[in-house]
Amino acid sequence: MRPNSLPALGAVVSIGISTAFASVSCNTKHDPGNNGAGTYIPSVGALAEVANNCIKGVCAAGERVGAAVEHCGLVMLTVTQLATPLYDVGDCTRGFRSIVDQCITTGAYGGILITQDVSYNITLVGEHKTPKRREVKKRTPAKKGTLAKKGTPAQKGTPAKKGTPAKKGTPAKKGTTGTPAQEEDPTGPEMPGKLIYGCPIPKDNGRVIKGKGIRGKGVKKRAPNTNCRPSPRYQFRSLGDQDNIDFWSFNTWVSNWHLYHHADTNVGGILSLMRINGKFDIFRFPNGKMRVVGDPNTATTADDIPFAPYPHLLTNGGFFHFGDDISDRPSIGPTSLAPDNWMDFPADYAEYYSELRVDNHYLWSGPSFHTDTVPDFRLPKFQYNDYTADISGSLSHASQRNERLAAARVDYANGARDLYVFAYTCDTRDDGIDTMELGDLMHLFFLEFQSHRLMDATTAINLDGGGSIYVAWRENGGGRGIAKGNAGDRGYPFGKSRQGDPRAVANWIRWYV
Repeated sequence: MRPNSLPALGAVVSIGISTAFASVSCNTKHDPGNNGAGTYIPSVGALAEVANNCIKGVCAAGERVGAAVEHCGLVMLTVTQLATPLYDVGDCTRGFRSIVDQCITTGAYGGILITQDVSYNITLVGEHKTPKRREVKKRTPAKKGTLAKKGTPAQKGTPAKKGTPAKKGTPAKKGTTGTPAQEEDPTGPEMPGKLIYGCPIPKDNGRVIKGKGIRGKGVKKRAPNTNCRPSPRYQFRSLGDQDNIDFWSFNTWVSNWHLYHHADTNVGGILSLMRINGKFDIFRFPNGKMRVVGDPNTATTADDIPFAPYPHLLTNGGFFHFGDDISDRPSIGPTSLAPDNWMDFPADYAEYYSELRVDNHYLWSGPSFHTDTVPDFRLPKFQYNDYTADISGSLSHASQRNERLAAARVDYANGARDLYVFAYTCDTRDDGIDTMELGDLMHLFFLEFQSHRLMDATTAINLDGGGSIYVAWRENGGGRGIAKGNAGDRGYPFGKSRQGDPRAVANWIRWYV
């Protein structure tokens, strides 16, 4: 994922490599995004990073038995012994790194190398069926159109470990509709919600992705595994009155995350795509709703938004003209909050904007993560400089490392829908990710935890980036800040947030069920 790691790979390959590794057959090159065959194509840096993280593991495993398969997030590494004697780890490592150096770093997404004794193959996930990780007891599927019961089946012969609800803290002073909300308390009670032990497997509720072609077909659910246990690097919680809102959180605040979750596991795959010092939060709202709130005539802060009488997530969303006065900050594109007070999309970026709509509530933002609107960062308009940054509604920042906020809507053939909110925050802006890398993380999350893909989403868009990002959970008149841009965020559910003061923005969004 880190571009500055690629030259190092090339240097490693060029030292002591034998002539047996000279011939590598690379897969077809693609532009990042979704190709015509329906396979999601991640960024070059992301694939190189993940492959490099997994080489040592697959080589060590194969040395003992002559063959090994390692599924590492976006890619699969396979080594097969063709003759005796068994290869050593050094040759295996050089073989795989030659594929990374000659194929992946040049834009080809995988390749194969066959020597006299061994074959090495790196394949993009989505071009094959994902193998079973281990045998697990089958669950009884829920009735069609209903959510499957939460929880994880125990491993065979072992009782499931029961989750312990988080301690209930004293709620903040109750807010009322029409009155300003209380500031989210960064040092108050423990994060609400029930801590879930084990690996949350996708809901098996008989629903089929609504859409054309390949959507909803051929995606195999990943088996649960013990590496999804709660740790200092990962937690999964259920929120809401009925514990029906899912909340996943990952962090890479230390480089030894692999001691808790190996790279070939569901959690480890996500962690391997994140940069060090990052935090990645995901919320899922089954049959979710959203409401764009605020003041249609002026920008507002989160403290100005009244509490609702139901549990909800509050985030900012969408871009706006940044006038000197907060009354001069209209949204870029129309919203249900201010349908008559908005600024048109800048001509160079209009095609990259997309509408997020739920019932009668909507806003526009970008760039979209769908096939025909993936930005080409080589274009001058995506070079972030004084000129492009000064354009109201410019999306030139999409190519920059930054903190990110995004949303997705997935529709099902039976009329149900899921809403997702994604937030990526970090210690400093240099630890951030561009929107292409955010798309990689979203795609892998869908693949590993929800049994579908980013391309299956009806809508998937970037909502914001940088210091204006704000995510807070609110219920019973109290609030808990979860993610905040430009705050060195190391917050809930792992620690106390350094939230700071939320910025004044044009649009706020309530997410709820």
